[in-house]
Amino acid sequence: MSQSENPPIPSHHPETFTGGGRMGERIREFDWEKSAVGANEHWSPSLKVALNVCLEAYFPIAIYWGESFTLFYNDAWSPISGKKNEWALGKPGKEVWPEIWDEIGTIFQQVLTEGKSVRSKNALLPMHRHGYTEECYFDYSLTPIREEDGKVGGIFNAVVETTYQVIDERRTHLLHALSTTSKLPSLADIWGNAINTLALYPKDIPFCLLYSINRNDLSEATLRSYTGLHNEPDNSLKSISLIHDAPSSWPFAQMLKEHQSHCVFDFGSQFETPPTGSWPEPCQQAIALPIYSKPTQLVGFIVAGISSRRQIDNKYIDFYQLVAQQLGRTITDIKDRMVLEQEQAKLLNLFEQAPVAIAILSGPNHVLEVANPVGAKLWGIEPEKVLGLPLFDAIPDARGQGFEELLNGVYHTGEPFVGQELPITLLKDGAPVTEYFTFVYHPWRDEQGRVIGIITVATGVTEQVEARKVIEAKNITLEKINADLDNFVYMASHDLKTPIANIEGLVHTLKRHLPSENPGIIQQLVEYMELSIERFKSTLTDMAHIARLQRQVDAEVKEILLTEVLAEVQEDLRIAIEKADVRFEIDINHSATIRFSPKNMRSVIYNLLSNAIKYRSPERHLQIRVSYEESAEYQTLTIEDNGLGIDPSQKNKIFTMFQRLHDHVEGTGLGLYIINKIMENTGGKIEVDSQLDVGSIFKVYFKR
Repeated sequence: MSQSENPPIPSHHPETFTGGGRMGERIREFDWEKSAVGANEHWSPSLKVALNVCLEAYFPIAIYWGESFTLFYNDAWSPISGKKNEWALGKPGKEVWPEIWDEIGTIFQQVLTEGKSVRSKNALLPMHRHGYTEECYFDYSLTPIREEDGKVGGIFNAVVETTYQVIDERRTHLLHALSTTSKLPSLADIWGNAINTLALYPKDIPFCLLYSINRNDLSEATLRSYTGLHNEPDNSLKSISLIHDAPSSWPFAQMLKEHQSHCVFDFGSQFETPPTGSWPEPCQQAIALPIYSKPTQLVGFIVAGISSRRQIDNKYIDFYQLVAQQLGRTITDIKDRMVLEQEQAKLLNLFEQAPVAIAILSGPNHVLEVANPVGAKLWGIEPEKVLGLPLFDAIPDARGQGFEELLNGVYHTGEPFVGQELPITLLKDGAPVTEYFTFVYHPWRDEQGRVIGIITVATGVTEQVEARKVIEAKNITLEKINADLDNFVYMASHDLKTPIANIEGLVHTLKRHLPSENPGIIQQLVEYMELSIERFKSTLTDMAHIARLQRQVDAEVKEILLTEVLAEVQEDLRIAIEKADVRFEIDINHSATIRFSPKNMRSVIYNLLSNAIKYRSPERHLQIRVSYEESAEYQTLTIEDNGLGIDPSQKNKIFTMFQRLHDHVEGTGLGLYIINKIMENTGGKIEVDSQLDVGSIFKVYFKR
């Protein structure tokens, strides 16, 4: 409480007073002769001036006049008196405020005697103005009113009630203090710490019990902590049934059934000694509220007392709901943090066990913030000795090999860099060793998107590089061998033509000179010789074709009209087609073209159609369907038959050289190999889908 000198209210005054609203009327109508101040015509000019100021003011003002402190006040002050407003006018201050006069009476007397003003801010004055003793706070001043002779005749009391302001600030502090419990390490700590926080505010929370619910058992709530009780709660309060209609000390089950956000109730004789909180009067009412960590996830309940010196109103209920919500948020925060910590632990474990080298560099100097064990081993460093150093101070051997420029580029441009099998020379056991790495430098950004460092991920690929070099050397050797084989095949296919032609000529000569009456066995042998010669000539032709494919001799490419090539091949196979009585279904647009080698296109179609005819089923009429379709990547020619088909497990073998899956039909086993080679050389492919005794579908994909 502070004191200060204020000038006295002026003594110039009118003879009477007017206005003042309802209180002005009451003052004018009041029978003052029966009061300590007497009839108003005998009032001093100072009192009348003060009353005019009081009644005309919008601010709450009261005047306490004379030795008895007779009370005058304006309309703005009336609510402060509560129900006393009906009779307080003209009564002595001690009679109006007996509950606080022991505290303020001395102060009033001091102002009256000494003539010094008094100011008090947020003073607690527990008034009995609404039928009960109430926690009230006021910001007020007491100013002496001087008579014409200079003596103090009364006190001018300007006052503002700050009850809600003080209580709201206190409750805000409580909620803030409660929010700090979210930093607790585990859920097991929250109940005790929360109750310790709530215990610091007994004016608002005279007593409190916190209950938790086990997610695996929603049938009861278990008491976890409490405050403000004179005795330990009995067993009936330690476990509360959540089953409706079951005996229960608190209305939890009813609240859940009726979806109530809170329940205010008289708790009767639940406690051996009723709790009181900060005040001497015992609590009569309590409030129960559910605690949710998420909108539908019930985690507990709170039961708390209603202060005996505050009425339960919407603001009080709102406060308790905020307490319950804050407890729920705290539980949610702790759960979320625990999940986050578990995820971080997993990430750290992954980081530590990652099979690749990982390091994080910060700032433009690329300070080594962290490196996992693989990285430390790969770079030959001990993390505890080099963390916090610029990278090239931690690994000085890496200087001057171009990595500074790469890192600077990523840091300043924000563009990641990927390096494939780059060499780096490091000292291992004192000797320089060149090893190879594939790595990524990725910018590390803050919340605003600014580059604050670089994340590096590296994999040692020295063994792979060295193994590849060995393979490359072997490939060079194999390519030379293949080239020699190609040359041999090419030369053999040409060089053998002359001997086989000579043999063929000799057989024809022999056949002409044989007597007509020669035995049947000789005629049969001659036919076998002619058939073998034809097979050998066919094989030489296919081998020559393969040799040309290997050498890519035929490189002529142009637009080919598919229907035209198909018709030419059908004409070439006319005799075989008529003999087999083939039924064709052609589903190709007459204008469809493919840019390809004409010779190779004829070879592809010829081999596929001739195979379909050769490997037809004797059980059914041969049908061949030829269709064409396009996609963004390929032009696809499909030839489908209902012939013998092949076992699906054998389909990958049919594109290999000299592979024949049906021995009862003549052939070299090179046709499909040739088609496959043609398509591989041009970036296309051939696929087969076949079922034994059902038929085959060949799809030839021409690269666009």
